[in-house]
Amino acid sequence: KTGASGQCCNRILNCTTTGEDTVALHVIPTRLGTILRQIAGGHGQSDANDEPDGETVIHSVSVRVQRTSRGKRLIVPVGTGGTAKPNASLIKQLARAHQLQQRLLRERPGSVQELAKRANLNRSYTTRLLRLSWLAPDITQAILRGYQPPALTADKLIRLPGIPIDWRAQKVALGFN
Repeated sequence: KTGASGQCCNRILNCTTTGEDTVALHVIPTRLGTILRQIAGGHGQSDANDEPDGETVIHSVSVRVQRTSRGKRLIVPVGTGGTAKPNASLIKQLARAHQLQQRLLRERPGSVQELAKRANLNRSYTTRLLRLSWLAPDITQAILRGYQPPALTADKLIRLPGIPIDWRAQKVALGFN
């Protein structure tokens, strides 16, 4: 990395090690403390390496490599400390699916076609939405909190040909494993 953030990373990281399914960052907290004190005191960018290193803290994260159309991508699974990025399209889709399910239970239409007509949707889209209302609760919560897999989009979710009934199989199929 270049720029101030890249320089900061270079100064606090002792080293980075990678394994087959892990990445470990070896961080020197005393260097971070020095940098923060310099910023707070307005002393510019002196060398944080001047201070004794002290203890190194190792932060390991499980990862997997995923092939994409642009090469390879390092994927950090859900719940490993990544930053939440709520996807408004996914959330809207889930909300619409649950609204449709509630309508189905409340109004008891004679068919999916009738439900679709009442909701001003086509039958195929209605069927796909209804499937989303039966996702595992922890998958729904992860999406609402913004911890869905990076490759999961609203378009991909709605077009998935068959979402398994089994919640563990859903996690695998949707990339939550």
